[in-house]
Amino acid sequence: PLKRLKSPLHGVFAVTVTLGEAENSSCNHRHAANSRDQRSEVANSRREAAKSRAEGPNSRCAATNSRREAAKSRAEGTYQGVANLGTRPTLNGDEVQLEVHLFDFSGNLYGQHVTVTPVAKLRAEQRFASLDQLKQQIQKDAARAKQLLAQHTAES
Repeated sequence: PLKRLKSPLHGVFAVTVTLGEAENSSCNHRHAANSRDQRSEVANSRREAAKSRAEGPNSRCAATNSRREAAKSRAEGTYQGVANLGTRPTLNGDEVQLEVHLFDFSGNLYGQHVTVTPVAKLRAEQRFASLDQLKQQIQKDAARAKQLLAQHTAES
């Protein structure tokens, strides 16, 4: 039997996270349909788009902008954070997961488009003897990520 090797991508990273849909000059009409509410929103958006096509090209942007205004509860922007990519060995995980903690953000991002960009690898994934040790390391990782991200921002 083949032994599954750990990906070099597993570990803890300082990251930047971009929230919200990507903008483009021709009014973005991309949608994700992961839930019943989102599918309903997509159907409404399609009706708006069809109506706006009948009214002319400038009204398409107006329809998109009004939809964005109605969805102000959605977060947009770029944030910094720390991420773990791996199986969570301390918690006996067996599936690879990406967990991201954003600094200076409060809100619900479920169902929203996010782009996670690694800036620096902090350390490899590891198993801790206790949850308290894991929590202490998470605090150290967050502090180190903030340092590295501040340097990265200053250099950019």
